[in-house]
Amino acid sequence: MRPQTHSTFFDRVVIIFLFVISGFTLAVWQQSARAQERQGTAVIITTLPSELSTDAESGPRVWLEAPATVRVDETTIIRLMGEEVSALGGYEIKLTYDPAQLVLLTAETTPGWAGERALLPMGTVRQPDGVILSSASCPVADCASVAYTDEPRLEPDTAVGPVELATFQFDVRASGEINLAVADMLLVDTVGQVLLASERYEMDNAQTIRPVTSALDLSGNQVVNDADAYLVVSAWRELARDGRFLNGRCLAPTITAYDVNGSGCLNVADMQMILAAWGQWIDTPPATPSHTPQTVFIVNSSGDQSDSNPGDGQCQTAVGSCTLRAAIEESNALPGTDTIHFDIRNTNGSCPNLVTIIPANELIIDATDNAGVTIDGYTQCNAAANSQWINGNAVIKIEIQGNNTPYVYGLHVLSPNNVIKGLAVYNWHRQIQLLGSRAHHNTIEGNFLGTNAANTFVQNASGIEGEGIRLALGASENLIGGNTAAQRNIFSGNDQDGIGLQGVGVVNNVIINNYVGLRQTGTTRLRNGADGVDVAEGVANNQIGGLNPGERNVISGNSRDGIEISHNIATQGNLIVGNFIGLNPSGNGTIYNGGRGVTFEDQVTANLVYRNVIVGNGGDGTRFYTVFDNQLYDNFIGVAPTGLGPREVIIPVPGAEDGLVAMPNGTLPGNGYGLSGVYMTAGSQGNSVTHNIIAYHPEYGIYLNADKGYLPYGTCEPYYNTFSQNSLYDNAAKGIRLKSGICDDDLEYFPNEGIQAPQITAATPTQVTGVTCNGCQVELFLADKTVVNDPNGDNYGEGKTYLAQGTANGSGNFTIAVSGVVVGDILTAHTTDSAGNSSEFARNVAVTAPPTPTSTHTPTPTSTHTPTLTPTPTNTPTPTPTNTSTNTPTPTPTNTATPTATHTPTPTNTATPTPTITPTPTNTLTPTITPTPTNTLTPTITPTPTNTLTPTITPTPTNTPTPTTTHTPTPTGTATMTPTSTPLPNEWTYFTYLPMVQRP
Repeated sequence: MRPQTHSTFFDRVVIIFLFVISGFTLAVWQQSARAQERQGTAVIITTLPSELSTDAESGPRVWLEAPATVRVDETTIIRLMGEEVSALGGYEIKLTYDPAQLVLLTAETTPGWAGERALLPMGTVRQPDGVILSSASCPVADCASVAYTDEPRLEPDTAVGPVELATFQFDVRASGEINLAVADMLLVDTVGQVLLASERYEMDNAQTIRPVTSALDLSGNQVVNDADAYLVVSAWRELARDGRFLNGRCLAPTITAYDVNGSGCLNVADMQMILAAWGQWIDTPPATPSHTPQTVFIVNSSGDQSDSNPGDGQCQTAVGSCTLRAAIEESNALPGTDTIHFDIRNTNGSCPNLVTIIPANELIIDATDNAGVTIDGYTQCNAAANSQWINGNAVIKIEIQGNNTPYVYGLHVLSPNNVIKGLAVYNWHRQIQLLGSRAHHNTIEGNFLGTNAANTFVQNASGIEGEGIRLALGASENLIGGNTAAQRNIFSGNDQDGIGLQGVGVVNNVIINNYVGLRQTGTTRLRNGADGVDVAEGVANNQIGGLNPGERNVISGNSRDGIEISHNIATQGNLIVGNFIGLNPSGNGTIYNGGRGVTFEDQVTANLVYRNVIVGNGGDGTRFYTVFDNQLYDNFIGVAPTGLGPREVIIPVPGAEDGLVAMPNGTLPGNGYGLSGVYMTAGSQGNSVTHNIIAYHPEYGIYLNADKGYLPYGTCEPYYNTFSQNSLYDNAAKGIRLKSGICDDDLEYFPNEGIQAPQITAATPTQVTGVTCNGCQVELFLADKTVVNDPNGDNYGEGKTYLAQGTANGSGNFTIAVSGVVVGDILTAHTTDSAGNSSEFARNVAVTAPPTPTSTHTPTPTSTHTPTLTPTPTNTPTPTPTNTSTNTPTPTPTNTATPTATHTPTPTNTATPTPTITPTPTNTLTPTITPTPTNTLTPTITPTPTNTLTPTITPTPTNTPTPTTTHTPTPTGTATMTPTSTPLPNEWTYFTYLPMVQRP
């Protein structure tokens, strides 16, 4: 029966071996298939509209310049080219393609196509089947200048030959034929007349009558400038985005005045017609008033009448009052810095409880000289600015109420250096909008934006985008809030986002010390209907929150995400720092955002989220969704510190979790927003999650999922994502989960390229050894478990307290020195390869005591006569190997004796990886000459074990001559490290941890 038993065992081993080999073969085949798919070739076919009309005998020619073939997963540039376009003033095109085949990275108008004339880019508008791009040009070199009468006019000098008008950068995601078409196209000359038009623009081709100059002054500041064109751009973008271009309904009644050429639609022809009149005054340029200008305008009426004579220095309507509209119009036209105060009284002279101003349309701030105006609502009687850091007590007495009219904004700021404070602005398409490249260095502070003075109004405006504030199309270096209690804004009650930043050129804005989604008391949610803060479409290098006292935003209570960073690879370099996200202002309870705390979405790159408290949100703490190279570090995620004052900065210290309160994200299960601390999917790559505390979530601490997601260009390859020195504990499932998945190509994909967790083979209070991938970085942690074999099978991490790190050798072996651990502690680890892929946690291992060394018999020394300092062979005992029993073959330093009269390396404390007949190798190759005393007893060559786990070689003396001048080389190819435990720095930055690795 024994042979049969042996045969059965052997058969099982063979079956298991074949199963493993077949699985490995399948994985290799799948990887090969994916590689072949990625290396496929796409053929790009470009087309233009079948019918183009022109009013010129030999009009311009436009085409797309594209490579004939492109490799899949490579980036390609498509160029919009023009010829015979010397008179070109502006263009607008719609480019269509299949987003599952081509992923748009950037779409930009090319500088210089209009010669020295300044360009006014209208930006890009993405649509389900493509993108609309448009640009107009100014007749001067600096369109933002206020030297209207002095700027020299420039004639068009675009070259006659081929000219690049725009570039489109795409990622190619599919092989085979890819159709790229210019579906619609409009080219106009410098005065807005049609040069070339597809069928949809036929109405523009029929318009030849130019409007009077006053009809082009849309901002009402008495001069035609870039702000007037930007007003059209803003409405054009909204119409294009909500699809009204597609179904023919081009205009809303409130913006018919923007259709200056009367075609029935807004497009580049209207913008170019306005810019052609740039710098023209309605009458004559205002002269310096003969009387002393009134630099402080006192609003004494809640009416909405206009000023009788803007620029005369007097705020006065036809009925003799000073309204807010009249004061703004006067300030726009009058040279110098102005201030608007309020003193609106009842007919008997008493102070009204509240003043509600209901303008017929938006109030436009556009100073002709960029000097700026301060509008101070706190000057109204009985109004008072906030003086409390937690429970706000601002008293607002001036409301500016809208009526949910599409494309109309409460206050439209188009110029720099303005200050707006002490107002409640609500029920508008946007309460305040800062628009254009001249909208810089403005300050918005101490306002209620989205709700009324009582903090009770909640906007419900289906079909329009009710936002608290929008910064768009070049608005830069503005301050929203401030670091005093009085400067805090309340962005709450809006139908959509509380704060929105959108478009290329929106840079270097600072948003600090605001409540977003709360009443000013800070205890109750007053939701914004979408995200608290939305950062999108090319916005770059803006700061939301800060690390100085008083800069923290509280972003809680919103219907969707607390903060969303999205849409466009150019959305990069933004800092989300020091905020409460999902936490109340006191820091002792949650007021959830209905979605995630922070979302990175749709190609955004290199944004930094650090030193925030992200807790109590309905979904995941943070989500990475088809995004690249973003960094999440030094955050509390799922836990909150206690006793953090309103002006204290946030400094998480992983490993020092005492006093933290469990406030997990994922509080609304079933909402589809996820239940983990950090969630990555849909091809997110190169992101780093470092030095965060991530705990108590209903699902995973960090979760990577090979799911394509809903974006047509998402992939199932969430690769090269790095986790380093985080503290993960008490999450309901794994601390780190890498979940593979079958994608729509029927192939299985493995997050972080399927990197395997390391294996810890032994752990003592001084060192940990194990095996991982060759050259990989291993991080060791104290696990959050108290037993190695958990009765529920949860035996892999989580890594709660970071201990040390080290690098495996070429064979994948690692030895890492540790300190501060004791026998019985439970350790785990994870590993990161050279491409930046981090693994799940390793199987937990308990720390054990090193074994006590066994005694070894040492032969009695014998007398040998050796001439002094003469390396002559003598009758000296020669070592003979004898095995000595030990517990674990772990390399450990060993003290050894120097052989007599033998030229050998000096023995030191060294790791002895394998038994050898020669004396123990050392870390030096410098020989030492040891003289042998004459007529003395010479000790035998017997290494004596000292506190070592290394198998010991016991030499047996024999009558064999000792070799003269013997050199013993140091062995190689064994895991030999000198790791050290990394001390925690005083102030955390991600640069301290595992270095970032650029994705291949």
